[in-house]
Amino acid sequence: MKRSNNVRSVRVIAVLLLISSFSVPEAAAAGPRAWAHDSVGTTQPSPTWYLAEGSTDGGMETFILIQNPNPTDVHADITFQTDKGDESPPALRGLTIPAASRRTFKVNDYLTTYNVSTKVSATDGNVVCERAMYGDNRTWAHDSVGATQPSPTWYLAEGSTDGGMETFILVQNPNPTDVHADITFQTDKGDESPPALKGLTIPAASRRTFKVNDYLTTYNVSTKVSATDGNVVCERAMYGDNRTWAHESVGAASSAKNWYLAEGCTSGPFETWLLVQNPGDATAEIDIQLQTDNGEMQGPRDVIPAMSRRSYDLRAYVDSFNVSAKVASNNDIICERAVYGRYVVCLDPGHAATPNEVDPETGLNTEDWINEPEIGIVYDISLRAKAILESRGVAVVMTKASQYDPVNLKQRMVIANEAHAAMIVHIHGDPGLSGPTTFYPGPSPYDWKASSDTGRIAHIDPLVQVASENTARQFHPAVASYLARVAGAPNGGIVMENRGATGTGNYGPIFSYDIWSKVPTFTLENNLAFADSHRQQIAEAIADGVIAALQK
Repeated sequence: MKRSNNVRSVRVIAVLLLISSFSVPEAAAAGPRAWAHDSVGTTQPSPTWYLAEGSTDGGMETFILIQNPNPTDVHADITFQTDKGDESPPALRGLTIPAASRRTFKVNDYLTTYNVSTKVSATDGNVVCERAMYGDNRTWAHDSVGATQPSPTWYLAEGSTDGGMETFILVQNPNPTDVHADITFQTDKGDESPPALKGLTIPAASRRTFKVNDYLTTYNVSTKVSATDGNVVCERAMYGDNRTWAHESVGAASSAKNWYLAEGCTSGPFETWLLVQNPGDATAEIDIQLQTDNGEMQGPRDVIPAMSRRSYDLRAYVDSFNVSAKVASNNDIICERAVYGRYVVCLDPGHAATPNEVDPETGLNTEDWINEPEIGIVYDISLRAKAILESRGVAVVMTKASQYDPVNLKQRMVIANEAHAAMIVHIHGDPGLSGPTTFYPGPSPYDWKASSDTGRIAHIDPLVQVASENTARQFHPAVASYLARVAGAPNGGIVMENRGATGTGNYGPIFSYDIWSKVPTFTLENNLAFADSHRQQIAEAIADGVIAALQK
């Protein structure tokens, strides 16, 4: 994605209580999402903003986003605090932020460093500021609204240093003098106070980064930063799965008994976690209520020990694409929310014994047949491919629970649609082919005539057709390359399903199941499947093809 400097900001005006957060995904029509970021909104503009996180080295990009919701221009200065001190580029002094507009400033254009914090100072009005970061060729991204003032104390509820995850605490000192601070951790086993993190010096006009993994290993860690002789600004950044994802947040300068978290999703490939930090000396009794599009539901209730952290997976309480949370406690706590999503791929082993039925919506026959021995062969290959993909971190949904599971053609597509799959791969075998061949649905006018009424025409959704072709073209080369290397198989190529302009029954211009798809759909046919020795190789090739398509 090429980032534009004229992306719109959003202004939310409410007459009732409204808690807002914003999620920005990288997405293509009918395609998978590669990354996302999210931040709480703010209730009012301010003349000064502090953004502790930032990096412009090692392939990372940092953007400062300034919104001016006022009817008049506002002028501002941008300065940076780095590990070498203050940086004040002349080009970032006296900036004009036009009325009712948004401006974007790429920090990479002004300095190169792994550690950079930002201070935005509006000289004649109030603005709103966020910072967005991208890394590893935009593989990951995170974002946070800024803080309007430094504080002697910061709480950061989220953090994990186990399971391949990394957590960094970023401390910005915008002051002209050094500040000293202590960093302590609240875990599921209680308080941790590493001696090396006591009496830290944060030099004047600088930024320091602390990797929590260097001090403890745990899935549940919250952080408290206490400045002993001044005020600082703190954020927390997390990375996982070899830096294929990231999320980040500004800290909270104070604890509270009630917390509201507007964003959340527990359906499809998404999971939402609530992270609750109790930095106090007494236990905290919490009650979590969940607000969904179907009304309020009861979430977890718990007692959190003093100076500890707890994590709650909301999938155990609600299945919904729209979940907000209210956390109430008898003592002061701090809450954050993390939302994760995995790629979901649907594998469809070909064939099943289903009755001759006409779909009333399209008039098409949904019938399929057993077709021995192919049905058993492709089911075995699909199970193998599923295991390989899951070992690589991809969630897999199968259209059939067993070899002879009577799932008709439409039902298979409904399974993929409801799973919000990045793609559905129909796996078949054809001894008449010379090598692996991937078929993708052609566009209109390659349509279907209804079996019961040839005056009715059904066709694939145009966006799904384009996405199917693109995904097939990303999938097939990896499949063909792998099978050529390990089995000497010739490349059967990528073929548009085209058997005439229209058709009926199961032998139309495209496979009839494509009509019902809302996700990229294509079919892999191959002749190697009929040799036992090649089945694991085909499964490996399918997994390679899926990964290649997801990475595109």
